[in-house]
Amino acid sequence: MRFYTKDWYDLMQHQDYTTCAREIPDKVYTEAEIRSLFRERLASEIQRDRLDYDTPPCFPDLADQLRPEHWNPEDWLIFPAGEDLPPRHPTSPEEVAAQWERDRRAAEEAFASRPPFDPAETERWFRALYRARLRDADRHYPAWVCVQVDRRLLALDLLPEGVYQKLQIEEAENRKAFEAIERAAEEELSRQPIPDDITAAFQFHDASLLSFRKRGRDYEMRLRKDGGWCGDDVTPYSKVLFRDAVLLEREKSLVPRTMRDADGTLSSNCTFLYHELYAGPDGYEVHMLFATAGRSGLAYCTVRCGYIAFQDNVPMP
Repeated sequence: MRFYTKDWYDLMQHQDYTTCAREIPDKVYTEAEIRSLFRERLASEIQRDRLDYDTPPCFPDLADQLRPEHWNPEDWLIFPAGEDLPPRHPTSPEEVAAQWERDRRAAEEAFASRPPFDPAETERWFRALYRARLRDADRHYPAWVCVQVDRRLLALDLLPEGVYQKLQIEEAENRKAFEAIERAAEEELSRQPIPDDITAAFQFHDASLLSFRKRGRDYEMRLRKDGGWCGDDVTPYSKVLFRDAVLLEREKSLVPRTMRDADGTLSSNCTFLYHELYAGPDGYEVHMLFATAGRSGLAYCTVRCGYIAFQDNVPMP
């Protein structure tokens, strides 16, 4: 990678230190004060969840969106009630309105018959999140913050005023450096004489890498695309073939291990993140960054090839 490197990815993850944080006075906090702050934040979360729980469902009027001049069936999905059938596009605005009305009545009936609010669920969630933040403080904040601030305060998104202000400066610097790399990457990559069909097809952000294998003089990459709706005749699986290829780099942690999800589809422990496409005299050079289960959590893979072929809607591997 020339631009979308691990350092660039790290900059992207560290632009929001203070986004959800609250400033507190600069001082040494006692055990009793920290326990009090914990109870305060927990009470605030319970109050917020109680308000959400007691807010009736809101279903806006669709009349304007369903007018003939605005109507497009591709903008809507119908979910057959009580049937083991995939969603489909509606045949008419009336069909959308009918489902909307059914959903509204069901939501109102569920709201009217809901049990009393149980704060215990909020407390379980809050304590679990607190423990996770205690554990991951080193990953979210710079090392100097974890030295200066009690981790229990960090886990509550509470930052002493002086630390808060320094972090605002640091995150602004990270954002500036990140955006400079983004601009340079866009300028360089947009100059590459890559055919539009290859540029359009090479879009695999958040796809699961299922396999990456040598096939004679080629390398084959199989992926499961992230999200999207698949009907009876569509699968989320794709295949990329790097023809007449040479593997320039593949880090050791890039070893996909597949697993079957609850819906029966395959995913893996390796996720496609970003790529750079370059044109050369004899074909293309593809730089890829993956999230992996390795120590750093990231891995590079670089391939030089004569041509890139794509195939969507392939059968499950």
